[in-house]
Order: sequence, then structure tokens, then C-alpha cells
Amino acid sequence: MDALTGLLQKKVMSQTAEQSDVIVWLHGDRFDRCPKVLELYKTHYAPLILLSGNNILVGKDKKPGQEELPLSQIKTWFLDKGLSEEAIALDDRSMHTRDQAVHVLDKALTLNWKSMLLVGSTDHQLRAFLTFLKRVQEINWQGRIINQGAHFEMDYVPGGRSQTVREILDDEIKKLDLYKEHVASLQSAIRYLGYRLSS
Repeated sequence: MDALTGLLQKKVMSQTAEQSDVIVWLHGDRFDRCPKVLELYKTHYAPLILLSGNNILVGKDKKPGQEELPLSQIKTWFLDKGLSEEAIALDDRSMHTRDQAVHVLDKALTLNWKSMLLVGSTDHQLRAFLTFLKRVQEINWQGRIINQGAHFEMDYVPGGRSQTVREILDDEIKKLDLYKEHVASLQSAIRYLGYRLSS
């Protein structure tokens, strides 16, 4: 990881939570990201949780090294914690991060959201943010993305995974080049965050 990428990784994992319209939970790592979302909701940072992912996780839709849970089970986790149906919205058509960015930001425009708390995790937050930021730039959404990645230690193996956080993060960095047409530049991301975060 080069210095600029490392700086941005540090920034997206240390952003301070702010009052927002919605908390966006990104599909991945089974239930591991759920406690972070629940904490944000219960401390009243936003009145709504949007679960973004899918229920189709069989056959060709499975990703190597991942055994994910369908979105319906994630919703049940939150309902079992006492949340109401009204507190949870679904984007259950997203098969990958680009889909999530498109669908979530379409909702942001339609519902006039001004800010969102984006919840991935240590290994995925950077690419997720860059993908969402690229979509922001494409549609000129005037709202704010506030990163709230769930923190895991580098030697932790996330739920449903066969690799450590460090190994997954290394793969995610490689995907920045592989999917370069769908991610914002590191420089534009630093500018986007820089006036709110210290270096």
C-alpha cells in the first residue's frame, strides 16, 4: 500500500460520526458490521437503516472465499435487537459494490437525503467509499458521505471469510485498479475528506 492509499485508509477508518439521514449497512462479513450500525442507530445519529445487498447467495452468485448470509437474515438480526420494521429499509437488488452505490444514491436523490453514514469494515471501507464517491461525482449529488467502518484487527478472519482482514484489504487495494472506472481517484477522495479530517 503506497503512502497516499495508506493515508486515505486511515482517514476513512477514523471519520467522526455526524447526524445524518440514513445509516447504510453494506452487505459483507455476515453479522460483523451489524453492531456498529446498531450503535449508530441507538445513539440517534440517524432515524433509518438501509440494508444494501441481496438475498441471492447461491451457485454462481457466491464469491470465492465468502459464505455470506442473505439480506433477510440481516434484517432479522436487527428486528431481534428490538428495532421496528419502520426503522429498516432494504436495497435487496445490489450484487456488488457498484450496484450498491448506484441504488443507494438513487434513493438519496429521490428522498432528498443530505448525508449518509456509510458502514463497511476495515477491509472494505476504502473501496466502498471510493465507489460511492465516484457515483456522487457522476450524478452530482450534493450530500455528504460520512465513513463509519466497523474496525477489525488485521489478523481477524471476518464472518463467512477464509482470509484475514489484512489479506482481504490487500485484495481490495488491487481491485482499485481492476475496477478503476468505478472508483474515484485517491486525490479527489482526499480533497473530499480533507477539510473535515486532520492529516
